This record gives sequence, structure tokens and C-alpha cells, in this order.
Amino acid sequence: YMGTYILMKKEKKLSTKKKLERCVQFISNYKEIKLSFMSPSVLETFVRCFKFDNDVDKIMIYGTKIAIKEASAIAEFISSWKNLTQLNLSQTSLTAEVAQVILEAVGSSKCVVKLNLGGNSLGPVGAGYVARAIQKTQTIEYLDLGGNNIGPEGMESLSKVFQRTISELHLLYNGIGNKGISYLAQELSCSYKLTQLNVGYNNIDSEGVKLLVEGVKMNKTLIRLSLAGNPIKDEGATYIAKIIKECKNILHYDLGNCSIGKYGANALGEALFHNFTLVSFIINENIEIQEPGLGYLLSSLTHCQSLVHLNMSQDNIYDSEIVIIEEIIASCPCLQYLNITPARLSCYKAGNVLNAFLKDKRKCQISMCFDGTSIQKEDIEQKLKMVLPQTFSNSYLLLLFEGRQLEYKSKRSSAGNMKMKIYHTEFVLFTLFK
Repeated sequence: YMGTYILMKKEKKLSTKKKLERCVQFISNYKEIKLSFMSPSVLETFVRCFKFDNDVDKIMIYGTKIAIKEASAIAEFISSWKNLTQLNLSQTSLTAEVAQVILEAVGSSKCVVKLNLGGNSLGPVGAGYVARAIQKTQTIEYLDLGGNNIGPEGMESLSKVFQRTISELHLLYNGIGNKGISYLAQELSCSYKLTQLNVGYNNIDSEGVKLLVEGVKMNKTLIRLSLAGNPIKDEGATYIAKIIKECKNILHYDLGNCSIGKYGANALGEALFHNFTLVSFIINENIEIQEPGLGYLLSSLTHCQSLVHLNMSQDNIYDSEIVIIEEIIASCPCLQYLNITPARLSCYKAGNVLNAFLKDKRKCQISMCFDGTSIQKEDIEQKLKMVLPQTFSNSYLLLLFEGRQLEYKSKRSSAGNMKMKIYHTEFVLFTLFK
């Protein structure tokens, strides 16, 4: 980097294009290239400079508009590189017409494994071009088309080709709807490699979930399923409960912001009593969940001894639920991540949660709120001295106070008093949001 900087300063008389060409000659043997927020002309120059560097296997272009001219340069670049395995062109304002030029090269390359075109404007036509590239190359395993508004028609095109090669499929914010999910569900039973499916924020309701569940039941490879941001409500939650109970191959569920109420929570809780393989469970921002559904759902998680990640971020978690959360911590020895923000806990109860984790010196990260509206920074320090365990000499705490990050290491002195000094966090990380 320093050599490139000196070269750019010395060669003031050269044009930008010539400077860039000299820079690429100066520093060779790249393995990964990231180009972001640059003008299209500079982007084109960079791409053409790297054209014959066959060592590159990853390229990411982000935040730079790609038009036909730049797309042609990228297509030439893809065709000339035989080691390129990862191509990320997210947030580059790609239209279907422009993407076609690049995707034809991808289809012919026979080497791209990861393809990220998220945050563009491909639409259903562009999704069709992506489907053709997948079918032609037969090498793409990871596909991210989030935020491209492909709609049901685009989903229909993709559903015909993803079965044999795609292992991770991310389709956030695409307006797929129930009709689009029906095309996907029909082909899930034929998928031989799909392990991760993310169809969050696609306006899928309980009818769509019902169709999806039927396909998921027939699939034996799926490990992670995300339906976050879809209004599946209680009825949809009851359908999800069936696969939680029956499909032990799925280890990760994301049901955040799905408008699930207490009846849906009851159904999920009953299913979780029969699931002993769950690793990750996200059900945040479902404000419709009220007691007794919330308590029942929390109680059921005490049976999930393999649980590692739990996100229960809810406004309606108070001190009364903390006893159950302490039981979850004690019953799930693998639990390392817990998010219960923005629940307003007393400082005493927050301390109990910390202590529950520290009993077995577990490496973990906790996010929670405690009620400190009238507490000054010094008062919080005093309370934390009281709640941190006296017997554990190397516990760490990351505290966010009024927007400022303060890091503390608590160490027991020879006199038995707690001393708090500013250190870097090393062993156990706790995140508390005031």
C-alpha cells in the first residue's frame, strides 16, 4: 500500500488510468480484490488492469454503479480468470440487461462457486438470466439475490434449477409471496444439496408457510430456515411447529418479527419439548406474544440442551421471566449467545443472568437492558461490583453507557474487594445496553 501511495504521488503528470495501471504492475499476485464506491471509469480501468492476473479467486465490487461498459469489462475479466470462485456485485445498481452480460460469462466460466447479486434491480427477467447461468455452469453453490424484487415469476425460474447445486439460497426482500413460495416448495423434495434457505421479508403468510412446510418435510438436507419478517401469525407458527417436532435435520430457525401471538407460542413451545437437536432459535420482535405463551415457550427451551444461540429480544420480558432464563442457561451447557434486549431488567436480575453464565466459566456473549434511567455511571459501577461473582477472578464485561463504550475487567484483590479497571475484553464478553 505504501509503495502504491508513493507511486501515485510521484507520477503526478500521468493520467488516472496510467497511474492505476502502474499501481497494478507494482503490486501483483493478488488473491482477493475489493473495489467499492468508485467512479465507473476508474472501476473499468481497475478491472482491465487485473484481467491477466490469474491468481485472483475472489472479487467484490460494492457501491459502484455498473453499466454496460463496465459489465463488458467484468465479463472479459471473468472469462480470462480460471481460478475465480467468488463474485460479489451487491449494491451496484445492476439491471437485468446489464446483469445478462456478466451472467453469460459466469455461465461459461465453470468455476464460480459463490455468487452475490444482492441489492440490485434484476427483477423477474434478471432472475431468469441467473437461472440460465446456474443451469449452464453447474458449479454455483451459494446464491444471494436479496432485494432484487424478483417476484413470483422470478422464483418460478429459479425453482427449476437450484436443486442439484445450490446449498445456500438467500432471497430476502423479493416480493415472492405465497405464489412464489409454492414454486419453491414443489422443488424442495428434489433438492440434493440445499442446507440454508432464507426467504425473510417476502410477504408470506400462513397459507404460504403451509405450502413451504410440506416441501420442507420431504427435504433431508436443510439445516437452516429463516422466515423472519413474514406475517405468518399464529396459524403459520403451528405449521412451523410441525417441522420443529418432526424434522430433526433443521438445527437453526429464524422466526423474528413474524407477528406470532400467544397461541403460536404455545404450539412452538410444545414442539420444542420434543426437539433435542436445536442449535439456534431466533424469535425476536414478536410483540404479540403474551403470557402464558411466553412463559411456556421459554420453559420448553430448557429441554434443548444443544442450544447455542437464543434471541428472545422482546419488550415484554421482565424480572418474572428471568427465573426461567436462568433455568435455560443452567440446562443448556452449550449456550453461548443470549439476546433479551430491550427487556427492562432490574440491575439485580441482570446480575443473576451474569452469574448463571459465570458459574461454569462459560465463554459467551449476552445482550440485555437493565433499568438504569435514574442511575449515574458511578452507581452502575457500584451495583456491578455487587452482582459480579466474587469467586471468579477473570470475568469481563462490556458496558454501553450513554452511547459510550466502557470495558472493564473485574479482579479480586487479596483483601477480597472488587476492583474495576479499563482493559480489553478477552475471555468472556457481556454486552449490556442501557
